[in-house]
Amino acid sequence: MPPLARPATPHSLHSWWSDRNPLGATISIHAAAKPLIKLMYHEQVRSFIKKNRGIPLSGTTMEICLSYLAFKYISPITKGAILKELNNRLESEAESHVAVQSLVIDEYLVEEMLALSNAGARRSTCNILAALASSSETTPSAKVCTQLVSFLSAEDSKLRRTAVYALSKLSSRRSGAQAVSQTQVLEHVPALLNPADIETRTSTSEMLGNLAFHNCLAMVQSGLELCKQIMPLTSQEDEHVRETAVVALSKIGLRIADALDDLEILKYFAAYLDSANPRLRESTCSILGNISVHGSSPLALLGVAPYVQIVSLLRDDTRNVQRKALYALSKMTHWFHGAQAVIDAKILEYVPDILDWSDAQAREWTCEMLGNLAYHGHISVLNLDSLLPAGTTQFTSITKTSVFERVKYLHSRRAAAHPLA
Repeated sequence: MPPLARPATPHSLHSWWSDRNPLGATISIHAAAKPLIKLMYHEQVRSFIKKNRGIPLSGTTMEICLSYLAFKYISPITKGAILKELNNRLESEAESHVAVQSLVIDEYLVEEMLALSNAGARRSTCNILAALASSSETTPSAKVCTQLVSFLSAEDSKLRRTAVYALSKLSSRRSGAQAVSQTQVLEHVPALLNPADIETRTSTSEMLGNLAFHNCLAMVQSGLELCKQIMPLTSQEDEHVRETAVVALSKIGLRIADALDDLEILKYFAAYLDSANPRLRESTCSILGNISVHGSSPLALLGVAPYVQIVSLLRDDTRNVQRKALYALSKMTHWFHGAQAVIDAKILEYVPDILDWSDAQAREWTCEMLGNLAYHGHISVLNLDSLLPAGTTQFTSITKTSVFERVKYLHSRRAAAHPLA
């Protein structure tokens, strides 16, 4: 019996072609679907954002946004759109509160958002971190801080600006300042303080002030040089820029004054009391007053000359300079050496001028200063009118009461601090 044999295959044009030619190009269905999936989700996100625009942010909305951000098939462009929308929502105080309550910071998610190739997404993430730091006890991880610091050398000036802004807010609390100080942030400071971009310089000043305030920098070695770089900001027209620089310089100067190892920074500040620029005179008075709030007046180490300069500014041509000089004196006289130096600078000759000011804040500082002087025994609170020449504006009963209350308050504080004295 012959062996079984396969019957001959019928010939056809189709089989002839397929048998003699290689397979055509193949395509992975999954590979083809991924771009389509990303496009589908992008449209979903656009529709979701548009639908909820104008509606107050809720916890449910936040959960949906976070779920999209965490999903791996969402494109960087789509995530950037979500982050931009959240960033815009955080400008509202009410919605910012909802975001803080709903957004439990996922360090891995934050790190992923900062690593996105989309520059807009990274900028939005920086702004969101800054907003959260301003309204909650947010402690960034070392990796997040390192990522932010790496942006400080980016070519994108907007990214540099938002990164240093985020660092300035994160460093406002001790835990954040410690995390920021563990990075290489100081290496970028010279470049950040030099550009024409005022916002970058302002945020850098704020960050440095925060780091100094929380004792996270060895400011004794670098403080004077930093102050020289920040001081020009105090002459800017923008009031916010000036105030930020003043606060930063006050914090840096305070740490230097506490160390008492270097008087150069105090001499540097005092030199600006004679500046031809009224904004610099005004800012210098604020800085020296702020430093005196936290400890024995450091200017006493420089003798009576700076006090004479500040007292003379009470008759400056610019009212804002006069007011800040009075503010500084009200803080300096809290301390024994400061009060004695102010008396030696002949402050009592200027009292009639001060009483003519209609400024309520100025009157408050006047009462504080006179109360301090009375507490230290330089004037009598029971005979204030004797300080004034006949025919000049006299002390009102309200002013006398305020001065008396200040003295009473200081005595009560002393009694509490030294109960057996």
